[in-house]
Amino acid sequence: KRKAEHSSEQRQGEVLELEFESMLRAQFPMDTIEPVAKGIRGADVVQRIVLPTGQIAGTIVWELKRTRSWSDGWIEKLKEDQRAMRAEFSVIVTQTMPKETRSLCHIEGVWVCEFPSAFGLGHALRNQLIQVFHAQSASTGKGEKMEFLYNYLTGISFRGRVEAIVEAFRSMQNDLDREKRAYQKMWAAREQQLMRVLNNTVGMYGDIQGIVGASLPKIETLELEAGLPGVDENSVTRQLEN
Repeated sequence: KRKAEHSSEQRQGEVLELEFESMLRAQFPMDTIEPVAKGIRGADVVQRIVLPTGQIAGTIVWELKRTRSWSDGWIEKLKEDQRAMRAEFSVIVTQTMPKETRSLCHIEGVWVCEFPSAFGLGHALRNQLIQVFHAQSASTGKGEKMEFLYNYLTGISFRGRVEAIVEAFRSMQNDLDREKRAYQKMWAAREQQLMRVLNNTVGMYGDIQGIVGASLPKIETLELEAGLPGVDENSVTRQLEN
C-alpha cells in the first residue's frame, strides 16, 4: 500500500509539473521554460527571462511541492540548487505553507507562495530582473549603484512591492469569481421569470381557445406539430369545444 501511494504521489507530481510548465509558457511566452530531468539534481522548472533583443536578463528556479506538511529542509536544498544554476531568484510553490505565514513569504533568500499566487509573484520577479539588467547595462563600472540595487532587492521595500503586486492579482481574481457567481444567479432568476411568463401565456391561450373554439386564430408556436403520431387535431378541437 505504501509503495502504491508513493507511486501515485510521483505521478501526481509529474502531472503537476507538466501543467505548471504549460501555464508558465502561457504567462511568459518570450521566456525559456525548461524542466529539470529526473535524476538530475536541481529544481523542478527553470525559467530564463529573455528580452526582445534575445539577451538573458536572469533566471528563476521553481520548486513545486504538493504534500500535506511543510519541511524546513526544502529551503536549504533549493538554495543549493539556486547557487548551482546561478539563478537570481528561487521560488517554492506549495499547497502547505510554513506555520504562521501568509500566502506569500520570504525565507532565508527563498520565496515561498501558494499556487494561486505563483504567477503574480513570477511577474513581479521577472520585472525586477529586467529592471536590474537594464540598470547594470547602464551603470557598468559603477560599483556604488550595484550595491544600491543589491540592497534594494534584499530589503523590505522590494518585498513590500512584490507582496502588493501579488495581493492585487489575488484581489482581481476574487472580484472576477464574485462577478461570475452574481451573473449566474441573475441568469437563473431571469430564466425562472421567463418560464412563468411563457406558462401563463400558454394557459391564457388555452383558456380563450376553450371558450371561443375554432374561430380563435391559431398561434403556430403554441399548437401541436402536424403529423404527430396518435394526435388528431380536429378531434382535440371538438373536445375542447364540447
